[in-house]
Amino acid sequence: MPSRNSIVKRLVAAANRLLGYQAVVSTPRRSQTFLKPTLKSEDRVLPHHERSKLIALTRDLVRNFSVVAWAVRQHCTYVSSFTPAIRGVPQALKQDIARRLQQWQQPYNFDVTRRRSLSEILFQAEWCRVVDGDVFLVSLDGKSVFLVEGDRVTNFKEVEDQYSKQLESGQLNYVEGVLIDTLGAPVAYSIGRRAASREGLEFDLIASAVNTYHLAYWSRHDQVRGISPLASAAAVFQDLYETLDYEVTKHKIAQLFGIKIIHENTPLFAAADDTQEEDYPIDFGRGPYVVDLRPGDDIQVIESNHPAATSTDFYKHLITLALKALDLPYSFYDESATNYSSSRLAWLQYLATVKQKQQSLLSFLHWLTNKWLRSSIENGDLPEEAYLAQIDWVPVGQPWIDPLKEVQADVLALQNGLISRQEIARRHGKDYATILEEMIEDPLATMTIAEQAGIDIETLVNRGQTET
Repeated sequence: MPSRNSIVKRLVAAANRLLGYQAVVSTPRRSQTFLKPTLKSEDRVLPHHERSKLIALTRDLVRNFSVVAWAVRQHCTYVSSFTPAIRGVPQALKQDIARRLQQWQQPYNFDVTRRRSLSEILFQAEWCRVVDGDVFLVSLDGKSVFLVEGDRVTNFKEVEDQYSKQLESGQLNYVEGVLIDTLGAPVAYSIGRRAASREGLEFDLIASAVNTYHLAYWSRHDQVRGISPLASAAAVFQDLYETLDYEVTKHKIAQLFGIKIIHENTPLFAAADDTQEEDYPIDFGRGPYVVDLRPGDDIQVIESNHPAATSTDFYKHLITLALKALDLPYSFYDESATNYSSSRLAWLQYLATVKQKQQSLLSFLHWLTNKWLRSSIENGDLPEEAYLAQIDWVPVGQPWIDPLKEVQADVLALQNGLISRQEIARRHGKDYATILEEMIEDPLATMTIAEQAGIDIETLVNRGQTET
């Protein structure tokens, strides 16, 4: 019979389980991964050797699994597309800035390697940020940029020796290739170059944080290096890739068997000659063909029913789970799996996540554009008045799912004062002032639209220039 103390202990334990957080209660059925939680920094949870493994895995998945490659491309396309909008200066200066800005974005001016334009660098930077976890963009002269992939930024013995006094005194800390001060702000980044004769890195240079922009996916405030959002889905993607490869192999094997011939009333013991007479020679490499069956014989096609419907549904479910790592709805992957209402709801939910991810790229564009503007004025390419210019970057807008319905809804909201023309233009990746200027360049179309809508275009343009 259990003692009184043991009974009390059991009652207390049961009460704690009922009144406390069930997540922290250990059970034999729960995975060991969650029985030993850690409160360490994410940079210590994923040290250099583990980070290298994760980067190698995510890169291999993009190389070899089309679903992952598609998901990353879709994400980068939606997140990294922007167009410039210039405000705050007279029209003539605005056109001059726009012309020089367009020239600066070309590969021979923007990229140190002279291979990629600004839009291509943005796409590549977001690709690296998603797959590797972070990426570094360095601009030494305020004009040209070179991109550094995340695995090239790591700790080097040369850097530790150079900053040994500051590291020993605690003035600096060296975390995964980033020198940070006592408040956690980055001071410099140690960059390696890929060794030509072997796999690995050799120390190359130290880039100041003033000239370097660190794009990363952070999940915690005290995190120094970014971690790929694919990390939470990498295991699912890997299992799905291996499973689908196995399913394709099984399907090929099933195709090796085409038909079966059933002989009725065949003697149990038959001579060899008799058996040969009953054979139906069929060449599966040719066709169509006709088989003249003897009385009592039958031919049936062997069907494997592969893959099974339950397996197909399960694979769809796995793909849906994996795509959630990038917030991509399943309707993007399979357009036939939804209707208009579901597609629009998925779009709205996805665009809400895109806006948050675009903030880092917008901050980078503002940082880089300001450096370019100052450099252009100091070099005499632009006048002093260009300091007043405000260069904004407008994300490429969402496409219409049902243009007629959505335009009618916008017109109705505009008539009732629930929305502005500027907001409608921004939603579709356009600048309203630029639209008005383009309309002025086509007087006939402008006057026709103005007469039909009862709008004084000239007054609107003057008002817009005054506001900017």
